[in-house]
Amino acid sequence: MKRRSLLGLFATAPAMAAAASKVMAEPVKKAGGRRLSCKDDDAGYREYCMARGDGQTIKVFLNGEEQKECITADESEGMVVRLVKTAKGNIAHDGGNLLEETVYGDVSIVLS
Repeated sequence: MKRRSLLGLFATAPAMAAAASKVMAEPVKKAGGRRLSCKDDDAGYREYCMARGDGQTIKVFLNGEEQKECITADESEGMVVRLVKTAKGNIAHDGGNLLEETVYGDVSIVLS
């Protein structure tokens, strides 16, 4: 990576951290909430497959904002695992692995 690219990355880091702090709130736990995950080794994978198999659309909301790059959502724990986006709106990666982050707040899963 070029030196200027690194400097540009460090310059945008405070802005990205400020934006992320809006959703990095305390978890809002809900009794009896559901968990969905597109990872096959996760407890929410079965429910995810059942919803997809029935042709349902899955939408995940964190503090009222829809999460587009959601990997796992848990209403009971108030937790969302999602892909990290760069300042330009691209998905962050190292060439082989996608960067993920876990955020907390009021999580709602809507199936339709």
